Amino acid sequence: LFNQGHKENIFNQSLHLLQVEYDLDMINQMLKVYREHLPRIKLYPDALWALRHASAKAKTGLITDGYLVAQRQKVKSLGLSAYFNLIVYSDEFGRQCWKPSPIPYIKMTEGLGIHPSACVYIGDNPQKDFITAKRLGWTTVCIKRTDGLYGDVVVDPEYLADYFISSLFELSPFIEEVST
Repeated sequence: LFNQGHKENIFNQSLHLLQVEYDLDMINQMLKVYREHLPRIKLYPDALWALRHASAKAKTGLITDGYLVAQRQKVKSLGLSAYFNLIVYSDEFGRQCWKPSPIPYIKMTEGLGIHPSACVYIGDNPQKDFITAKRLGWTTVCIKRTDGLYGDVVVDPEYLADYFISSLFELSPFIEEVST
């Protein structure tokens, strides 16, 4: 269902298809387990390369959306804390502060002590990642992986990133520029 684009009530829909009787308590328990489990995930090789190289040469930060406990578990599972000077969990400020709210972007520049024009934002979701970063004067880069979730998303031109790449290895010029 998720791969077909269904994003709402996945547990309800799945249980219905499996002809399993359920109630709200069961759905809430399933959501709790899903959000709080420590996922078995790993970084793409180019992501690990980019994190290692960028964090060695510049201040780095991560803005992550989603339910706080789930995002903390993802960060922990991937070992991301080692590569970032600051991690901003937008859910700490309330769901109304999830992207594209300016709050997490402002918290990032304030927390790192850098001017917005010095920021480079790399993301994959044109529906929410780039519009606010661009409005704040950040350079934006969209990673469009062939197997990415947002490869077919069509948005207004104002939502598009400044640059498009298909691999984070293509960030080498940005990373080298930081070190000069």
